[in-house]
Amino acid sequence: MPLRPLTLTALALIMNACAPSNAAKDSGHTSETAQQSQAINSTGTHAMNIHSVKSTYSFDETRERIADTLKENNFKVFESINHAAGAQNAGLSLPPSTLFIFGNPKGGTPLMNVDPRMGIVLPLKMHVYQAGDDVYISYTDIQAAAQSFGLAPDFGPLPKVSAKLDEMATKIAG
Repeated sequence: MPLRPLTLTALALIMNACAPSNAAKDSGHTSETAQQSQAINSTGTHAMNIHSVKSTYSFDETRERIADTLKENNFKVFESINHAAGAQNAGLSLPPSTLFIFGNPKGGTPLMNVDPRMGIVLPLKMHVYQAGDDVYISYTDIQAAAQSFGLAPDFGPLPKVSAKLDEMATKIAG
């Protein structure tokens, strides 16, 4: 079934918002707040910060480093989605792209108990993708996401989880 023009426009906007900026490509990584995309919800707009770092490893090595690092840090990987394989199955082409969906109930449960809408952000996600010759790792700034639901950035596990994501991404990227 062919995609409708509106669907194609929405996909293009999403892909553009998620792509690393030229500054990110030139510097090799982005600052913690440089990568942002706007998310629209039924109650208005809010910023969802997306952190991105450029990996010094190949796509396959980076993907394996993510899997190993998540396991080493006691995160349960609920799923890994090979977006490129999905595209190929649909007769389309996409550069290498894998999304890891992971978490730990000790961190997520307190957040969802305060605001069940956090379930749209959780479990956590880490995306590795290839853009040209470069490989990037992107993940949501969990503190900014929680703030968009009215939670304080220092609430419960937020600072620890945020710091752990930053630490893991930096380690994985090399």
